[in-house]
Amino acid sequence: MDGLALLNGMSQDELATFAQSLLHENGIKWGDLERAVADHVGRPLTREDRKFLGKQISIHRCNLLSTERSAVLLQLSKEEVGPSQILVVTSYTHNYTIGSVCSNINQQYCERHGYRFLEDVMPLAEMKALIKPRKFCGWHKIHLLLSLLERVKTNQDDVQYMVWIDADAIVIDHTIKLEDIVSQGKGRDLMIAEDQAGLLNTGVMILRVCDWVKAILEEVWETKRYFLVRQYEQAALERVLRKRFEGIELVCPFHSFCENGPSGVKYFPHVSVFPGSMLNSNVHKSVAKDAEGKLKKNHKLTSASFLYHPYGCKQKLQRLSTVIKFAKLDDGLDPDTISQVSFDDGKTLTAQLCRT
Repeated sequence: MDGLALLNGMSQDELATFAQSLLHENGIKWGDLERAVADHVGRPLTREDRKFLGKQISIHRCNLLSTERSAVLLQLSKEEVGPSQILVVTSYTHNYTIGSVCSNINQQYCERHGYRFLEDVMPLAEMKALIKPRKFCGWHKIHLLLSLLERVKTNQDDVQYMVWIDADAIVIDHTIKLEDIVSQGKGRDLMIAEDQAGLLNTGVMILRVCDWVKAILEEVWETKRYFLVRQYEQAALERVLRKRFEGIELVCPFHSFCENGPSGVKYFPHVSVFPGSMLNSNVHKSVAKDAEGKLKKNHKLTSASFLYHPYGCKQKLQRLSTVIKFAKLDDGLDPDTISQVSFDDGKTLTAQLCRT
């Protein structure tokens, strides 16, 4: 033990209990809490001490939020969602061939189950103009989702959930219904999967049409520190959720594929976080590098069961082609042209695509 835990023979757990007891006194401010704990331990607080107290505040606020939300969550978890109340959304630029291939497959999935499907395709210059001064095109999903939320509200549409799917992701098991995934989310406003590098991956998101989601996306959109920083809107979302005391940073280890990591869905006041294999995974058993590498190195990193999304991977179109063939999906390509297609980067293949 170090920092606070070394003082006066008190354990860190005892000091945490003391801090929590102070926090339960309504209206206590950070400065008052800091002084009270300093008096309790008999010395000024160090940087590590303040970090420890910050964590206690996050735990306290997250617990309060969970208590406040419990009745609402119970009610929401019992709601039934019809197929026509689900809108699946994707977007990409004209020069992004992968988007056309994936969109075709995902649209077939939506048609099978009666979900609405929106494919927003535009010139690259137009997308960059929409997200300016941001440069990474992943920001466009935030812009588009905010626009759609406003449109649904204005038109008094009966859409209850919007499902965002990145342009390089495909549903591989068309028998799995989105309604069942929503049910597993247990009434949360945002359903999302773990990332392998950070905590959350925004490549696939299920969002309830509500004021909380709108407020979150607006805050993400305005988080300037991530406009030009890697992980972009993904890192911005994590920051916003921490500021709102969802508690995602309090789960350690966080990832289900880590040693001693939690299994199954993780539930927070407004958010449910799924293991990648259940919602959004860049690992599939049909891809040799995955089967021979990642799946063997970590037995808990399992193959995608619902949706495959080769984020962070090279040769995306080649990987997608392998998974598409394995899953026996109709990719919309003319079989006579597939052998002529180079799957190196997917940037210059538009002319070779032929819809069947």
